[in-house]
Amino acid sequence: MNLEHSKEGPRFLNIGKVADTVEMGQSTVLAWESQGKFPRAIRLSPTKRVWLEQDIHNWMMAKHAEAIKA
Repeated sequence: MNLEHSKEGPRFLNIGKVADTVEMGQSTVLAWESQGKFPRAIRLSPTKRVWLEQDIHNWMMAKHAEAIKA
């Protein structure tokens, strides 16, 4: 998805949507984030974290590229 051409524009995703998108559990997403293996969340408040949809898409495409090279 290229957000420059998206009619919706950039979107934030909550942890549930991120986990569903990448087919991982929420605890894995959070663990990988803390280990630097996953994009960092944006803190909107002390209790609300979100990710930019494009960051998740870019991470997925990078993982795909790594898999093709292997």
